[in-house]
Order: sequence, then structure tokens, then C-alpha cells
Amino acid sequence: MQTLTTIDIDTPYGASYIYTNGMLELKQKSPISSGTIAKTLYYTDIFQNSTSPFDFMGLYKDFNQRNLTTVYQLDKLVMPYRSNRETELDIEIVIPSYQQVIYLAPILTTMKYAWIQYFSILVPTAIIVYIILMFIFRYQIFECSVINELPKKTY
Repeated sequence: MQTLTTIDIDTPYGASYIYTNGMLELKQKSPISSGTIAKTLYYTDIFQNSTSPFDFMGLYKDFNQRNLTTVYQLDKLVMPYRSNRETELDIEIVIPSYQQVIYLAPILTTMKYAWIQYFSILVPTAIIVYIILMFIFRYQIFECSVINELPKKTY
């Protein structure tokens, strides 16, 4: 996946040296659809559709229309004064190895998981209830007798 990120730093007098430390996090607008085919949507070059290499507004606009984007979460910002003729950026980016991705499961997969959960509760519960009832009736924990008060059929 090729991606962009922006770092927005507002200073009242400008900066000659900026040091930042932060995390690059995945941001998702809507769930992606699942499937067995590998997703190659964002393997394309980001700069291939730009008319000019310096068209940053168009590039940023195209990037923000994507479903999956990245956001730089700024943890630390240091701006000591050095020189007023040049600006130096020192950026440390941490990319977490596990990030949450939300996907939309097909209806059959959802039904399969629901059926398995229902079945995994039903079978052990039915077995336990059957064992308890068999114990109660076999050892006659409660007094019980069979009463047949139905009238006999005459033909």
C-alpha cells in the first residue's frame, strides 16, 4: 500500500529546526468488502495521476477521497531556534505492527458464525439438562407417579 501523510505545525514566527516523534495510524472511512482475491487497489503510484509534480492540493484532495488513509499522530514536537536562513526537519515515525481494519463479512459467513455459536451453547446445555433429568427420574429424587385419567375409548 502506498500512502501519504501530512504533518500540520503552526508556529507564530516560523521554525528553523523541527523535531517530531509520532505514530502513523491507519484511518478507515467505511468497511472494506471481504473476499479471497488480494486487494491491489492502493498498490498504484500516488503520483501517476498528477499533472504537475508540485500540484500538492490536487494530490491531497485525491488522497483524502480514498477509503483507507494514514494519519500521523504527533506525540512530541520540539522547535529550538537555530538559523533563520534554513529549515531542518527531523521526523521519527513509528508504524504499529497491528492496526484495526474493519471489513464487511458476507451474509453466509455471518450466518455460519451465528449458527456455530447457537449450536455450541445448545448441545452442552441439552446434554447437561438430560443428565440431570435422568438422575432425578432414575433415583426418584421427587415422588412421581403416572396417572392416566383419560377416558377409555369405546368402539
